[in-house]
Amino acid sequence: MPFRAAIVRIGIAAVVTTAGGTQSGEAQSREAQAPTPRIRRFSLAAGISTIQVGNRNDWGYGPELGFRRDFGSWGVRLNIAAPAFGSNAGGAAIDLGPSLVRVRRDYELGASAGLTALLIGDNAELVDGGAGVFGEGHAALLLGPAFGFTLGSTLRLGRNGVYPGVSAGVVLRL
Repeated sequence: MPFRAAIVRIGIAAVVTTAGGTQSGEAQSREAQAPTPRIRRFSLAAGISTIQVGNRNDWGYGPELGFRRDFGSWGVRLNIAAPAFGSNAGGAAIDLGPSLVRVRRDYELGASAGLTALLIGDNAELVDGGAGVFGEGHAALLLGPAFGFTLGSTLRLGRNGVYPGVSAGVVLRL
């Protein structure tokens, strides 16, 4: 009788082990067939931006459109801002430069620096224009893999002054 009980126990153990192995093998097969998440290499941002002009704290505001192409954590950023409305001060700028971005599932942090072409006006007079440099930092709260809200800060340096600005908007990751 003890020999027979040992055979039954070994048989039950073999069936349980085999069934468990089959289930985990099926699970591994399903995981191997699961689609890999899509890597989103393009970002498009649209919103409103501001720029400070002059010593009187005059602020201009207006639309902003940004485009970024990522190559891993590095990328190239093109930004067009036209904060030309407001208290008799404003401007327009086109920024182009390399960017460093850290994208996670629910947030994005980034910084850019490069060249800017700008026109700055104060009380209907052109006070600065031409080429300059810019630095930018932003953070985005991603509500899904392709959509989120972004906040940013930009500092532009022209021939005749330094022009800080902030922006807020939406971002689409394509």
